[in-house]
Amino acid sequence: MNLVAVLVLLLIAAIGPAVAEERLKDASGCELPPPSLSGKEYWAAENAYHDCIRAALDRMQTELQRSEAARNAAAKKARAECDRRGGASIGMTAQQVLASCWGKPEHRNVTIFAQGRSEQWVYPGGYLYFRDGRLEAIDKPEH
Repeated sequence: MNLVAVLVLLLIAAIGPAVAEERLKDASGCELPPPSLSGKEYWAAENAYHDCIRAALDRMQTELQRSEAARNAAAKKARAECDRRGGASIGMTAQQVLASCWGKPEHRNVTIFAQGRSEQWVYPGGYLYFRDGRLEAIDKPEH
């Protein structure tokens, strides 16, 4: 007797004989072989169960591949848009940087001092530094 049959028998013993002939299904919706079967009938049901599991796994793999393809297409589109918009260059205004591939920062740190105003724009991929409204430095970590 295999492990599935043993688990089904233990389940039936725990919940009572009233549900013994109900068809039990696993999380994938595949019907477990009823414990009342024996011999060839049991193994035919066991094989049908395994076929159902394989089909469920195939569906999951197809969905995973479809999802990955959609993510790759979105990333490719984002890269193309970034290439179209261009990167940041020293001397750009804040508005020009916002319209560039860098876009809106996650966070901004502003410092006001006697000679003017300084800003640090924080991005996941680095930092941009502005002085008096013009891009003064670009800090991108090397990987």
